[in-house]
Amino acid sequence: MAFGQGEYLSLAVMLFESLHRAGSTAERVCVTDRDHDFPPHLNVRCVVMEHSVSMKAAAPGIFSLKDEDYIMLVDSDMIFCRNPDFLFEGDQVRVATTGVPVVSSQFTFNRAFLEDYEVAKIPRARCCINTGLMVFPGDKAASFAETWATFHLSVRGEEKGGYILLHDQPALEALLIRGVLCAELLPGAFMHFPAGTKNPPSADCVVLHFTGYPRTQSGKSRIAAAMSAALLSL
Repeated sequence: MAFGQGEYLSLAVMLFESLHRAGSTAERVCVTDRDHDFPPHLNVRCVVMEHSVSMKAAAPGIFSLKDEDYIMLVDSDMIFCRNPDFLFEGDQVRVATTGVPVVSSQFTFNRAFLEDYEVAKIPRARCCINTGLMVFPGDKAASFAETWATFHLSVRGEEKGGYILLHDQPALEALLIRGVLCAELLPGAFMHFPAGTKNPPSADCVVLHFTGYPRTQSGKSRIAAAMSAALLSL
């Protein structure tokens, strides 16, 4: 996914390069609101979507998939440390997590559409989801995406300073906690967030997610520099 700012396409080049180096054999597609020429060796094709729709939530449903297919939805601000192709198995949608409990004060954002009584019932060990990486079996992608996108469009928030508050993550969190949708939550160690800690990733880490930087020009430059350094270290 690379929407809204041209810089995210530059990040996507590094993302796909990390997948290439990790040995992933999956087809590579950039879902974006503008076309882009990726380096030929990465074998990336672009699929252009309208920026006005619920982009991330709707994306899994735009592909014609066979039941035995899988689709991995990934934000552009990521670097893969290991080949993620082992995720393409099983019959459940899979979602990355932050490792931080939903009931903690650190990720109140994820509780945006939950009532207090719902939060009170959440097990303390239940980690917040992170929609930066999700895997959909082919027979579940379209229906899951439709339910998620429909709810997301109803709660996605207002426009502030030209930026629409996306809220795709707390929208899905609410649907999962209410049992409207079901998904397997990946272990917190699977994804590491370099901007949130000085600690190195664990041995079980598969992907680095460079979220947490300001949505400013300098913030985007810092993301690009951090991703470039991570790519060089692979």
